[in-house]
Amino acid sequence: MEGIKWLHFDQKDEETKEKRLAAMREMEENVFNLYEASVVVNIPPEELPKIMAIDGCFIIELLCKKPQDKIAKLRWSRTTLYEQERPEDRESIACARELEAAEIEFKKVKSNEVSLFDVSFEHGKMKIPMLVIDNMTERIFRNLMAYELFAEGLANSADCVKLMAGLANSADSVKLLRKRKVIQNMLGDDEAVAQMLNRLLKNVIFCSETFFYQKIFNDVKNHCGKPRNIRRARWAKYRAAFRHDNFSTPWKRIALVLAILGFLFFATQIILAFIRLS
Repeated sequence: MEGIKWLHFDQKDEETKEKRLAAMREMEENVFNLYEASVVVNIPPEELPKIMAIDGCFIIELLCKKPQDKIAKLRWSRTTLYEQERPEDRESIACARELEAAEIEFKKVKSNEVSLFDVSFEHGKMKIPMLVIDNMTERIFRNLMAYELFAEGLANSADCVKLMAGLANSADSVKLLRKRKVIQNMLGDDEAVAQMLNRLLKNVIFCSETFFYQKIFNDVKNHCGKPRNIRRARWAKYRAAFRHDNFSTPWKRIALVLAILGFLFFATQIILAFIRLS
């Protein structure tokens, strides 16, 4: 990127470059005072106006360039400057447990010749290629997302992570997808998988104009919008919350058992007391 900035600056004639540098020199002291000393201590005084001229003029030209310009073709540059759409701004999908309760069946795509992005949803069945998650998965996805946004202005990898993070938002949902052969967990901990997928979406800006799985999200939403499926999904959500609150750790399970035993003991004492009185 620095090379591209210099290329645009060097294309100007000497008179234009000198005028821009002179304008920056007039602002140099004010700009210098805006930064902490630790930031500008290693910048030679004569270099600051040049940096300001190159960066500032590059941004202005970037906004004014014609569509056929090589820089303007990078959609991430325009969308990053104009519209920053974060993952939370997009539609979300319910987790796998809730969708299964709404009579959606998860199946692994059997063919080995499909892409990771080849997810389909028809007649209540969602088919997903197997996602193998190991210690390298997070790094691979981060590099894919960065490459797509820079080279093509796309967000297919980020959209895929958005889909999988929504489906596998908890250890319980990861367990379900693992049983359906949709996820192969090489980390060994289902909670770690859920945390990793959701961590991938932090500080991500979507620059693509369309969401790769928009049709699937819409179809799933319509399926779950049926009255019978709404009730089923609601009960599944309650059950999942109950399992998380009471069975997520051994200590919580022990506490629940002790609470039940205490309640039974107390109820027994009340019943015995009534029997004696009668």
